[in-house]
This record gives sequence, C-alpha cells and structure tokens, in this order.
Amino acid sequence: MLRSLYIKNFILVDELSVDFNSGFNVFTGETGAGKSIIINAISLLSNKRSSVSYIQNNKDKAIIEAIFDLNDNMKKVMDDNGIDHDEELILTREIKRDGKNTYRINHRIVTGNIVETIMQNTIDIHSQHDTQYLLNKNKHIELLDKYLNSDLCDIVKDKYQIYHKLQKELDDTLNTRFNQEDLDYFRYCIDEINNASLSVEEEDDLKKQEKNYLQVKNNLNKYEAIKQLYDESIYADLYEICKLSKGFEKDNIYESLDNARIQIDDAIEQLDNFVKDFYVDEQTINTIQERLFEINKLKHKYGNSIEKILAYKQELEEKVAAFDHRQEYIEKMQKDVDIAYEDYLQSANKLHDIRVKKALELEKEVVKNLKDLMLNNAQFKVSIAKDKASSKGIDNVEFMVSMNPGEQLKPLQKVASGGELSRLMLGLKVIFAKLANVETIIFDEIDTGVSGKVASAIGNKMHDISKDIQLFAITHLALVACQADHHYKVVKEVKDNNTYTNLLCLDNDKRIEEIALMASGNIDDKAMILAKELLQRS
Repeated sequence: MLRSLYIKNFILVDELSVDFNSGFNVFTGETGAGKSIIINAISLLSNKRSSVSYIQNNKDKAIIEAIFDLNDNMKKVMDDNGIDHDEELILTREIKRDGKNTYRINHRIVTGNIVETIMQNTIDIHSQHDTQYLLNKNKHIELLDKYLNSDLCDIVKDKYQIYHKLQKELDDTLNTRFNQEDLDYFRYCIDEINNASLSVEEEDDLKKQEKNYLQVKNNLNKYEAIKQLYDESIYADLYEICKLSKGFEKDNIYESLDNARIQIDDAIEQLDNFVKDFYVDEQTINTIQERLFEINKLKHKYGNSIEKILAYKQELEEKVAAFDHRQEYIEKMQKDVDIAYEDYLQSANKLHDIRVKKALELEKEVVKNLKDLMLNNAQFKVSIAKDKASSKGIDNVEFMVSMNPGEQLKPLQKVASGGELSRLMLGLKVIFAKLANVETIIFDEIDTGVSGKVASAIGNKMHDISKDIQLFAITHLALVACQADHHYKVVKEVKDNNTYTNLLCLDNDKRIEEIALMASGNIDDKAMILAKELLQRS
C-alpha cells in the first residue's frame, strides 16, 4: 500500500508531501490544475521512461519519493539483493538534467531493473486510453489465462518450445545442402579433435603437474643461489668474524656470534636435507607443456574450453551423418518431432478444456459486475476456437459483447462505445486486480462521458474494489467523489509570478464545498445542501 508521497521540482510541483490511507481515495480539481501530474509522478516509481522536461526550469533535478508498506514480493527482492528492511520500503527516484536517473531503496542506490521487479503488481495505473488493450484481440487469451491461474499454461509453453526447437532443426536439415569441400573440412576437424583424445580431467591434471614442476624448479634455483652464496663467502666470513670477536670480553660477544654461526650451519644442513629429494625431469616438463600447447591450439580453433570443442565436434558429426545417412537421419528427426508434438498437443487439449470451463465462470462474473455498473442488458462471452499451435496452446480467444437487447454478440472492438468500454474495463479490473494481487489501483478519469445513475454505479463499484485494494481515482463527477473515503483536491497556486500545483487533503467542511462546486458549479445554499445529501447517502 502507498502510504506517503513526496515530490520536488517536478513540472508544476514545487514541493509536495502528502500521506495516504487505505480504502477509496479521490483526486478532484479544475481542468488543468495538475491532477495527472501526480499520477505521472507515481508511475515513474515503477521504472517508466522519464524526460528532462519533467524538471522545473532552473532546477538541476526532480525528486519523487514514496513510502510503501512491505509485501512478500518486496521482501524477497530486497533479501535477494542484500537490502535492509523493517516494515516499510522507501523508494526514491531522482531525474537529473543530464538525463541520468538515480534510484534508491531505503537510501541505497539500486538499478532500474530491481525497482521494476520490486514494484511488480504493487501499483496498477489505468487511464481511459488503457482500455485500448481490451480492444486488442491478441490480449484476450492472456486475460483468460490469468483467470485460469493454472500451471498448465507454463507446461504447454515449455512443451511447445521443445517441439518448435526440434521442428526448426528438422527444417534446417531439410534446407541445408553441403558441398564436398565442406564435408571434407568437417571430417578433417573431427579427425583432428578425435586424434587429440581430449578430456577435461587430463587438462586439469596437466595444469597441476606443470604448476608443481615449475614450483620445484623455482625452489631448486633458489636453493642453488643460497648454497653458492654460503659456500663462496658467508661460511668463511662468519668463521672469520667469530675469530676476531674473541678479543671482546663484554656480554659474551664471541659466544653469541658463534652460536649464530652454528645455527646458520644447522639451517643450511636442514635445507640440504629438504631439497635432496627434489627432482626435475626437463623432458617431463617439456612433454606436459607440449600437450597443453596442443590443447590450447585446439581451443583457439574450435572453442575456448574442452567442453565446447567436444560439443562442436558432435555438431560436425551430426552434419556429416545428416549427409551420409540423410534419409535415415531425417526420418529419426521427424519421429522426434512427431513425439514432441503429440506430447504438446495432449497438454494443449487439456488446457483447451480448462479454458472452456473457466470461461463460463468468467462470463458470469463479468456480467454480474456489468449489471452493477448499469449495463443491465449487457452480454459477455468468451469465444474459444481451436487454432494453429503456438506457445499459448491451440486456442483462438476473443471477447464478444452485446450491449443492447436483441443485439447479436460481436467482437468487443466493434460494439462498445467509450463510456461502455470504460465500465467494461472497470468490471474486468474488479476480477483481474485481485487475481494479480495488485495492492494499489489508480483510475485516471475513466468515468469521462457518464453521469447520473451510471456515475453513482461507478462510484459504488470503485468503493467495492477499495475494500480489498487501495484505490485512487481522478474524477470530475460529484457522484463518484462523494463515495470516497478520503478526498484530495489538486489546486494551482501562484507564487513569485510562477504557477505551482499543490495537493490538499480536505476536511469534511471543505469536502462539502468541493462536491457542491462539482455538482452545480457554485457553492450557494442549495448546492451545499445537495452536497451534504450526497455525502450522507453514500
């Protein structure tokens, strides 16, 4: 749930801070006051594309910040990305004049992708223009599948991808022709890789041996250098130093130096014993390095790992086999394709049956909601016809409606008017928002073009939705606004010869005035009495 919103230097908003509540929240105000600016700001919190035009003149950046109650999806994403959290999420977006955007979650900088994931199903913003996706027939199957909430949709998609991949491989084989020169080259590559007798284990073992040999060789070189220094100068010099020190009686200098000489002699003897078992076979090292060189040469030609080289060899062998035994190879591939298609088709038919059954339930639920919205004669049907195979199954789905008595069912886009389509969309939102676990819905003037009982019905339906989901609505209709739990007014203010947008939370008296103004255009006694009656009735 959206608990609070802070906006600064954003279009006409100089600085705005407002707290929100659960239930039905309504925004009203004169045309041009900036109601949609507030909605635009909220939408940008979901990683929507921004523009420097959003930043006020003479400002370096715009800031949008919101506080949300945490849900399970937010917690999981935050945990996965190491973001600390308690019981709230603070999401901040800065839009800078150089075109760069900065996101923060709980004051930690994050990427836009993390923001998009964390805000998934948190806010659903719906405007009158968004009804266009309802008119897109290709979207109807997606809406129906949301209603199904069945794992079978994903199973069908996965099985189709398996079938489609095999079919593509078969098509590629049928359409591929190699000349003799290509085949000779393929066979040469296969022989070269086979002759190398590659294995991952061998390469790892050779690298370890090489490392050990080089380490031993390095230690022997250091030993030889130490022995040379010791034998040629240090031993004799230490003996001479001890001899000369016998003339100093203070603090047992001679004994100390002589003990040091003996300790060095012992250390050299220990070193002799340590390296006497060291052995470096130059021929073995050369053999190892030559083998590693051969492997690296093949990596350079055929792939940067032995696994990739062997996979490339298998690919070449399949191409040669497809040529040498073309008919048998094609028959085997066709058999694999047929098996995969039958497996897919079995699941797709099950999905078809479930869609037909659940479509009847969806039809009843939509019609019930449409009656609540004063579309008493509306009929709604989900047309399902079998079609060609796709990742979505074998169904062609289209929503059909009839808005008037005696009217035949027709495709949605050929029947509904703007006002009817908005109500149809609202009826569907009641169903699909709950399925998607949306926490906040924002309706941006979807009640345009209606009045009277229809407006009251829309207000009622929005209030019903708000019992389960936090709801915001921008409206010009008093019959909708009076049914809200919380009323905010968007106003324009002039300061220092500049115009700014502000958002005010109305108390009961101010709300009566606003509804009176919306209902009759003035706030005289009759209008105020009407406004009070509307509020009391709702």
